[in-house]
Amino acid sequence: CSPVDRETGLMGDFAITLFLGESDRIREHFLNSYVATQRVLQAAEHHENSLDLFKTASKIFSEHGLRNEVVSITDSTPLDLGHSFPRLPEALRPDTLDSESAKLLSKGRKFLNEVSDWRLDAVDQYTIEPQLRSTLDESLPQVAFHYAVQQEPFAIFNEPDVVLRKWGLTR
Repeated sequence: CSPVDRETGLMGDFAITLFLGESDRIREHFLNSYVATQRVLQAAEHHENSLDLFKTASKIFSEHGLRNEVVSITDSTPLDLGHSFPRLPEALRPDTLDSESAKLLSKGRKFLNEVSDWRLDAVDQYTIEPQLRSTLDESLPQVAFHYAVQQEPFAIFNEPDVVLRKWGLTR
């Protein structure tokens, strides 16, 4: 889901993986993935550039026995952690985005990956959206949490937490 605010031109973005079963093993995997993602979000406030944040996230995931497996059809690298949100120009803010406006927004993103190195404060917002797999048990499902981060003032839009709490997937 990617709405665009009509007044500011900023996009939103939201995606989440849920588990509604009873398996303690899978629930623990969700919790471990959630805790690792929260650590990355906390680290984001203290990083100035995308490359350092990407490297920190990779280290955190490794410490939790996880690996990120984001695959993006629009990023030129095989793995990323998220992307910037370009602001839609005022002239291009209709009630519904046409395909040209959507393409403009998609191509305007900067990615958090092992190659790109851009200042985080050079954008209004970016995402942290890992897709995590266990390195210790390949049979566990991939888990995705998708957060938007605002730079000034620094804020994490934690809508996924509301849904995760509802289904008992956090503590």
